[in-house]
Order: sequence, then C-alpha cells, then structure tokens
Amino acid sequence: MSQIPRLVVFGLLICLLSIHGIAIQSKALRMHANGIEASNLLNQILPCTSIVPSGRRLILLNPRYDSPEYSVIDMNGINVLSYGTNIINQLPGRDDNVIRIFARLEDLRESLPDSS
Repeated sequence: MSQIPRLVVFGLLICLLSIHGIAIQSKALRMHANGIEASNLLNQILPCTSIVPSGRRLILLNPRYDSPEYSVIDMNGINVLSYGTNIINQLPGRDDNVIRIFARLEDLRESLPDSS
C-alpha cells in the first residue's frame, strides 16, 4: 500500500471516530436534560401523593407535542418518567401503585373500567 492511500484511510478513520464521539456527547447531553426535567417533575408530583387516598391513583397525562420522540434520548413532557414508574411508586413510601402515567388520552380511556 502506498503512502497516500494509508493517509486517506487514516484520515477517514479519524473523521469517523470524531463524528462518533460528537454523537455520543450530544446524546448524553440530551439524556442529562431529560434527567433534570424528570427531577423537576418528581419534585412537583411527589408531594401530591400524600393526599391521594389509599387504593386510589394519581393519573398523569402527557400533553400533546408535535415534536417526535426517539428512544430515551428525545422525550416530551412527562414521558421522561415513563420508564421509572416502578421506582416512582416506591418513593412516596406507599404499598399501592399510586402514580399512573399515560402518554395519550386514548390510553387513559382504555384503562378505565367499562361504565356500561
């Protein structure tokens, strides 16, 4: 292999690794922002759990967003809490699952008992 193709391959490898590193850092920053948002939401929600009677639920309904979501990287609104409901329900120190999160109004309606 001559010197020029080796330099081209080496340069492409450096570019690829640099782009990969930037992408990882960008995703980590967005996930960090999700964590801050989740912490802020929990600080608002957890005090409300003490007034919810035993056996009842605190229903959290995510507002509609036009921006798309992608995995755990780009999440909208209260969906930043959706993967941690089992832990969130343990935080108030209650035995019942007091918090339920719904991403869409349709999901909430489907979970309600049939009133007919």
